[in-house]
Amino acid sequence: MNERNHCCWINQDEQVLSFHPIVGFLMKEFTTHEELIAYVFEATSSEHYRVQ
Repeated sequence: MNERNHCCWINQDEQVLSFHPIVGFLMKEFTTHEELIAYVFEATSSEHYRVQ
């Protein structure tokens, strides 16, 4: 059985977050979809990350 990964990729220098793999970005993996979404909301609201 395949488990679905909940992850995003970030570039801390440019403050960019992506839901797809990008060369040079760091993958962050989460246990649940809810944890991923909470991280995205925090990164975009408090840390001013852009989503691509």
